[in-house]
Order: sequence, then C-alpha cells, then structure tokens
Amino acid sequence: MDNIWKANNPISLLIYYSLGLVILITAHHISPTNMAGPGLDIAAFLINFILCLFLFIKTLVRVSRLKRPLARPMVVNVFLSYTVNFAGAALLVFLLVSPSNSW
Repeated sequence: MDNIWKANNPISLLIYYSLGLVILITAHHISPTNMAGPGLDIAAFLINFILCLFLFIKTLVRVSRLKRPLARPMVVNVFLSYTVNFAGAALLVFLLVSPSNSW
C-alpha cells in the first residue's frame, strides 16, 4: 500500500491523474472561467499542469536509473507509465482548449 503513493507504477500514476481530473472538473463546475472573469478552474489547471510536470519528471528519473537490459515486465511498466503520463497531459490540453460550456 505504501508503494502506491510513491508514483512508481502506472496504477499509482493513474490514481494521481484521476484525482487531478476530479479536482479540475469540480472546480470548473463550482466557478468556471467565462466572460465574467477567471474562475477556480484556472487554479485547477495550474495545479494539474504542475502535477503533470512533476509526475513526468519523476518517471524520467525513475526510468533513467533502471539497469539495462530491461526485463519484459519492466519494459511494459515503463511503456504504461509513459502512456499514462502522455494521456494525462493530452487530456489537460484538450480540456484547456475546449470551450468552457462544453464540459
């Protein structure tokens, strides 16, 4: 259980990105950015951006410390970690460029 909070595997990365997405959607529904001015979702986007950057750098550092050659389960773990990182960043970009009343 302690290993999940270290963001060392794809499942823990998925948990962190899911929590960030829940925070973003909740902040958007409470106070969206619209013609009246900025809302809470701007702060949530900033928090998610910092989270994405931190988790991506953490994954890069973790992968760079692995001993070569990698075993097949470790290659799958690295591939899934990068997939989760890129999917989280892509979702953040998608939500940022979509109109605020569409989600």
